[in-house]
This record gives sequence, structure tokens and C-alpha cells, in this order.
Amino acid sequence: MAITYPLNAIDPSERDRLVAEATEIFFATANTSAFNSPIVKKAFYQRWFGNYLDLQPLSFFIALDNERHAVGYLAGCLDSFSDECRPILDGMAFYTKNFRAALQDFPSHFHINVKPGQQGNGIGSLLVARFFDQCIEAGSPGVHVVTGANSRAVQFYEHCGFRRFFPLKEASPDLGLLVHRFEQR
Repeated sequence: MAITYPLNAIDPSERDRLVAEATEIFFATANTSAFNSPIVKKAFYQRWFGNYLDLQPLSFFIALDNERHAVGYLAGCLDSFSDECRPILDGMAFYTKNFRAALQDFPSHFHINVKPGQQGNGIGSLLVARFFDQCIEAGSPGVHVVTGANSRAVQFYEHCGFRRFFPLKEASPDLGLLVHRFEQR
């Protein structure tokens, strides 16, 4: 069974190795696998992985197996619309002014990937639960995720308590937008 850790709680002597393993998971599960150049590959990495490590390290979680190898990660952002997180969203064309406004009740978001061969074992659900706990503790009213409209990830998110959300007519029908609102305490 996997155990999840926030990146800052991982022993510094293991951190570089585990980030490298999470990076391997990132590229193994990415929808894009061919890059025109190393510069394009690095930009892709930075947009979907590196910015979270750099700007939101307290919301970056790694799931470890019994041998302390990375089997999944969640790269989260507690307040997607804060100035601190602007570099994360600015690289994503679908985060238009109207899109951001429609998501004000769901300011947190994340990207998640589980190592091929380990998917379907509850690792993703553990990572999402860990991030939800952090969001609730921070007072976030809700979380949104964006994926492909027909991606199998939609079922995973619905299993985690998300519902489909259709706030804008101009949003691409290729995008699946799902939200989860936290109960007020």
C-alpha cells in the first residue's frame, strides 16, 4: 500500500531521487510524448510539473511504495488565482478571464499521475484525499480539475466526488471541467 507525503516532509537525502522518479511518471503518463526540441520538452515539463515544484512545493505530494519509490504524485495549487500562482495558469490558454471568473468558488486545482501498472490501486484517491485535507485546512471553498472531455480520468474524478461543470459556452467541448465544493465547517 502506498503512503503519501508532502514534498517538504520527505528527507532531503531522498528528495532529488523521488522528484526524478515523479518526473519519470510525469513523462510516462503525459498525453504528449514527442517533442520538437529539448527546449519544447523543458517548457512542457515546466508548465505541467516544474512550476508546481517551484511555486507550490507545500502542495506537491508524492506517493511512495513499500520500498520508498515514487508510484504517483499530485502537483497542487491552493489558490490558482493568486499572484503567486499566476505563472502556473498563464501558460494554459484555456484559463481566460471569463474561465477564471467562473471558477472563483473553486480556486484550488491539481494535476495528478500514477505510475503505469500501479493505476487502479487507490494511489490516486489517496493523493486526492491528502490534497483535499490541505485545501480544507487552508479554507479553500473548492477544487477544480481540467482534463480531456472524454478522458478516462473523468470517471476517476467523479469517483473522488467531483461533478462536471459547464460554466461557459465558449469553453472548448474537448475540455472536461470538474469541480468539488467543500462542506462549510
